[in-house]
Amino acid sequence: MPDTPEREEPGPKVAGDGPAPGQPEYAKAMRDAIASMPSVQQLLADLRSPVASAFQIPTQLQNLATVTTVLSTDALRALRPPANFTQLPDYQRILTNLAPRISFPDFAELFRRHQPANWHGTTGDGVKTMDLIELARAGWPSAWVPGPKVLRALALAAPAERGQVLCDHEKHVLDDCDAVLAEVVSGPSEVQAGLLRQAVAAARQGYHAPAQAMAASVIDTVIRESVSPWRGYNDWLRLHPDDDDFTIGQMRYMTTMAPVRPALERFFPEKGDPVPEAFNRHASTHAVGDVQYTRTNALVGVLLAVSIVREFHAEYAEQVEDGSPEVKGARGA
Repeated sequence: MPDTPEREEPGPKVAGDGPAPGQPEYAKAMRDAIASMPSVQQLLADLRSPVASAFQIPTQLQNLATVTTVLSTDALRALRPPANFTQLPDYQRILTNLAPRISFPDFAELFRRHQPANWHGTTGDGVKTMDLIELARAGWPSAWVPGPKVLRALALAAPAERGQVLCDHEKHVLDDCDAVLAEVVSGPSEVQAGLLRQAVAAARQGYHAPAQAMAASVIDTVIRESVSPWRGYNDWLRLHPDDDDFTIGQMRYMTTMAPVRPALERFFPEKGDPVPEAFNRHASTHAVGDVQYTRTNALVGVLLAVSIVREFHAEYAEQVEDGSPEVKGARGA
């Protein structure tokens, strides 16, 4: 006698769920529900944007965030699937098996821990993490200093207005620098931190040119010390490419160093190149004058020097905590 296929007994009808099994409309309702369900790829795409926005996650980090969020029942509910979604119990199981069980809150905390401290309280209400990274790439220090208030103002300002934002908030900028430098109390960056405190004091008194000159010298010294043996600025730039190929653990360092690239742009007066108007290490040393030496450039230079010194001190402290202190060096070297 041939086997008779077993039939699954229909479950009880839930009010509001549509026609019950056995009714003529049931088969059509099921077909319509399945046809209208998003694909797994679409689920990932739908989840990616709100999750990344909520946690301020850069584009290159969104895939991991998306996969982990797929495992969240709340996130699945937020997608508002078709009414008969609950009649397909295997769908949740299939999604659950797509990736390892990773705790999304733990990932969010990991992401936050590798941000510069001044980013906490900066993002949100129109400012995203990528805005702060792009700000740094454009030559405006955004890691460690300035504090959230000034950093938000910079991120929200039009590019042409950012210099005025720094000048309008000069006292806050210098206070933020002093507060961060006060954290550098030992290690190989302690001397540079002391010299930068003098630069901050000079700027408070209106002596912006000496402050800028000191900042440019400190920047030159610390980046030279970060690569051993030193082979020149082009080699440093090669070790610090301007791209998105960085991990969460490298994000803080990458953002700290991003403004160094425009500050190292070369120009050749003998070839007719104009003196750069934005802060520039070469021009601060070899083109002293009222084009390069400005109040805005002095504040940018001090911020950048403080940012780098604080980053190197953080790396030194992390190495000491790990029990293996080493000479600070360029990431990826």
